[in-house]
Amino acid sequence: MEFNSHAEPEACHQYEPYLEADFTGYDPKLPTFMLSNEDMVWNAVETFKKTGTVGTDCRPVNAGKMLFRTKIPYYDQVMTFYGFDRGNSWEYFGMCMVYNRDVEGTPLEAKLLAALDEAAASYREMPTQE
Repeated sequence: MEFNSHAEPEACHQYEPYLEADFTGYDPKLPTFMLSNEDMVWNAVETFKKTGTVGTDCRPVNAGKMLFRTKIPYYDQVMTFYGFDRGNSWEYFGMCMVYNRDVEGTPLEAKLLAALDEAAASYREMPTQE
């Protein structure tokens, strides 16, 4: 998967509920879950920390490290993500769900966002070993 940013996602997984193959190529038609500090995500977290909002579809949350949830345009798709500050050198990150606009308002979007909500609520950083 290619990204237009100085940073690549830390983790990126396609939603493939009916596929039995172990490894598949990137398919832009499929929803994608990722942990990312791409420019648009990093900038959104920085803006939220300074102003308390990001655009028009932003709601603050209090779920562990998560600061807010927002929905933004993502190239030709939509990205809903939780912005958070990892509190280390990686700093501002997003727990993101990317999907096509035709998924908006459908049961699939509700299912994807429920999974994103659960992941955000249960997210924990692993302690660093020194």
